[in-house]
Amino acid sequence: LFDREFEKSLLDIERKLTRNQQPGKYDEYLVASGIKPKERLELIIPDEVRRVARKTLYEFAKTTPLEYAYQMLLLLVMLSKSDVNGWFSVEETARCFMKFYRLRREAGLPSEKKRGSKVAVVDNPDVTLAAMCDLVKTRPFPRFERKGLLGLSEDSQYFLINPALVEDLTNEVHRELRALAIRRIAEHFQQSIVEILALVVNVMG
Repeated sequence: LFDREFEKSLLDIERKLTRNQQPGKYDEYLVASGIKPKERLELIIPDEVRRVARKTLYEFAKTTPLEYAYQMLLLLVMLSKSDVNGWFSVEETARCFMKFYRLRREAGLPSEKKRGSKVAVVDNPDVTLAAMCDLVKTRPFPRFERKGLLGLSEDSQYFLINPALVEDLTNEVHRELRALAIRRIAEHFQQSIVEILALVVNVMG
């Protein structure tokens, strides 16, 4: 309960910290004052919210139109590179994109399907990492964002998976979504699933 006594205890701790200027002492002072700090933030998300988020992700993976393979590549990076909190690096995502398209060129395959006179950023073998970071943030990411599946950190360096999804990204869900994404990329390029799988494993493991 945050009452007057609790407030006095916190003020006393603040005074001690001000006098001693010792980083990392805050938890120690809390315990000495009889206050047990929480070890981690508990976030309880209702089952219905999680169910809707999971359904949205599956529907997105199955039905989002693919002008290029970008959405499915971002999904694969999300599944393979995110940490336990659902964060994964924009720069690492861009590097995966660059490697995927470089390996396609080295195999004698077109980087992307031709769309009339349009030239995709990934068609440029000399594309910079900065340009690829811009691509992943401005092309596939907004589609995920509009569906409430991904966010972007304040410093724009990390993609953040919707917390309602993180706990439900089990090994089984990973396998199902990975297989779905690979199948859709194979259909997009009109190649075999085996060929695309080998490419994805080379890029992301």
